[in-house]
Amino acid sequence: MIKVMNLDVPIVCAAGNHARSPHRKDIDTLPASLAGKYNPIIVVGSADINGERSDFSQYNDDKISTHALGEDNTCFAESDTPTSGNTGTSSAAALVAGQIAVLLSYYEPPIDMTPGTVPENVRDYIKYNDKAGWDRALGTRMLWNGVTIADNPYFKTCNGLGPEKHWKYVTRQTLNQAITNDFCNKPLDNPSQITGYYNPKTNEDVTITATWVVPRPDPIMFKKETCVQYLLGELTDGCDAVDNPRNWKGGGVATVGGVKYTIAVQADRQDPLQDPEHGTGCDSSWKTTKDSFTVWGHGWLSADKGKALQDKLGSCHLHTNSFSFNYGLGDDGREWTAWFDTKISQRPCVEWAAKEVGAPPGFKCNGFTH
Repeated sequence: MIKVMNLDVPIVCAAGNHARSPHRKDIDTLPASLAGKYNPIIVVGSADINGERSDFSQYNDDKISTHALGEDNTCFAESDTPTSGNTGTSSAAALVAGQIAVLLSYYEPPIDMTPGTVPENVRDYIKYNDKAGWDRALGTRMLWNGVTIADNPYFKTCNGLGPEKHWKYVTRQTLNQAITNDFCNKPLDNPSQITGYYNPKTNEDVTITATWVVPRPDPIMFKKETCVQYLLGELTDGCDAVDNPRNWKGGGVATVGGVKYTIAVQADRQDPLQDPEHGTGCDSSWKTTKDSFTVWGHGWLSADKGKALQDKLGSCHLHTNSFSFNYGLGDDGREWTAWFDTKISQRPCVEWAAKEVGAPPGFKCNGFTH
């Protein structure tokens, strides 16, 4: 650890989560307990959304540097799907480490970068500077990135996932593919409105537009990376982050640099918090020389009008011209229904095919087949 700090690398660690245990209110775990005036480890405690120190967060005034949100955090961990409910001083420490990385990336960091003093200077900035933190609750210093409303004027509106009974959302994958593979490859220096239509007449139906709102926008707005930044970074990943375990996306509107970006989801959907098993099912029946099936679902086969299922059913002796598919909401939670016939004794194959294209693991077909 000393060798790392001798390389002018700040060290950030968690204060510990054992304050509820008898005689463990003080910081007593390594490396946090080694922090001190001459050992400038940055020790981070946890606070709740109101700035109150978490009751599990260990604390010593001479060791703690700051606090950050450490209760019910939502974050991305090695995937595009966020995990919710993360609690502890470790998640708080990650927020502080990230903010330090941002500060040190500035062309002119607000911290004295004299070689040999960086870890101590970073610790002191985080612990004492009024631009790096403040007491929202008495005695609990909270991390602050120094940004004010004046620095970051409001420029976007997230649609949300829609009002009840009129939910509108698509998958992140749908928007990522539309934005990065098509829309932001269009010539963006066209003064007329640029529009992209994706997955029309499906549950993943979405329209993306970019419109000039001034005679001549900032030239940087014509770059693909800028287009991706605002459509994917702001209106996709920067929206719908709370109470959204399946990472659905509702789009929104952002105006920046003289360009108005819009992501408008078109189709009504079922409740975004609906369990994947609900609204999915299968009925089957034997009709002398064939098995007939009705399959319905929600949250899968949302963009291809059932083609993936139809293709898989080719392995199940699907009868020619028997497959039909329709999008439509049902009181049972469904978003679509498919009808088709196969040769007899194909129910296990149909169940396999449905799971291959997105049906939940417990998917089964009811009814009698030969």
